[in-house]
Amino acid sequence: MSEQDAWHHRMKAAQRDLIARCGGIARSADVGEVSIAQMGRLNNPNEPDIMSARVKARLEADAGFPVVTKVELEAQGWQASQIEVVSPAPDLHVSTARVVAEASDIMRVYAQATVDGKLTPAEIRGLQREFAELARVLEDARLAGAALLALAGGLKHD
Repeated sequence: MSEQDAWHHRMKAAQRDLIARCGGIARSADVGEVSIAQMGRLNNPNEPDIMSARVKARLEADAGFPVVTKVELEAQGWQASQIEVVSPAPDLHVSTARVVAEASDIMRVYAQATVDGKLTPAEIRGLQREFAELARVLEDARLAGAALLALAGGLKHD
């Protein structure tokens, strides 16, 4: 058996396992947004079809485990492991301070860029990066405020 054949059989076995975890061919076809016939080919060890990234992502999200992705990584000598995601409670004070700091950074970059009265493409790209970062911290602050409203009806000081 060639290395290619071994890889193919490992992928097909992982696909079958994933399809089974998602409730079988018909349900997997619905989740993966492909036809039942296509999902059947993906499930059949004698067919050459391999899942697209889109179908694999949808099914693995539904299954709650990266069945096929794990096998793909292992076939290339990598190992997948789950990391614990710990998200701290949103802090509106910290988020607001980050917004102000980022706005200050924009003003600093802008002042440095316009000191000679011209804006070069490189300087504009630098401003664009700062604007993108401001948008990110603004979104974080907006979400922190929304989380406070949802959790406690607002921020209360004792």
